[in-house]
Amino acid sequence: MTVYEVPLSRLDEMADVSAEAFITNKDPIGSFLFDHVLNHLELKKRFFRSLVTSCSPGALRLASSEKMEAIRIWFPSGMWHDEDAEVDPFRPEDFTDPETFTRLGAVGRIIAELTAGIGNDPQWYLHLVAVRPDYMD
Repeated sequence: MTVYEVPLSRLDEMADVSAEAFITNKDPIGSFLFDHVLNHLELKKRFFRSLVTSCSPGALRLASSEKMEAIRIWFPSGMWHDEDAEVDPFRPEDFTDPETFTRLGAVGRIIAELTAGIGNDPQWYLHLVAVRPDYMD
């Protein structure tokens, strides 16, 4: 199997793979957050792109090949989420349902709790895995 290290110059393409993979597969987090909102597909796209674009430049970005059929992002031992870029892909006017903010807050708290210890142990952390739907079998 070949491995392609994705350069930062191709970050937008990698973010598109993430969005395509998660939206097409009805990811439960994206559905929980946005299915009740009229523009849910656009919001899901921004959310799943931000999982890639907000990662620290020091994260290891890998793909199955230059075509990026499948991607993954690893955080090396000692890297924390505090090195991530602060990117909020949303604006208050994006949400027609005020409960969306409650859902976003709940998911944010769970993610913060799950990732609180990242960087403390001498191990790598797998931040994201996404496979384009056409390459799933």
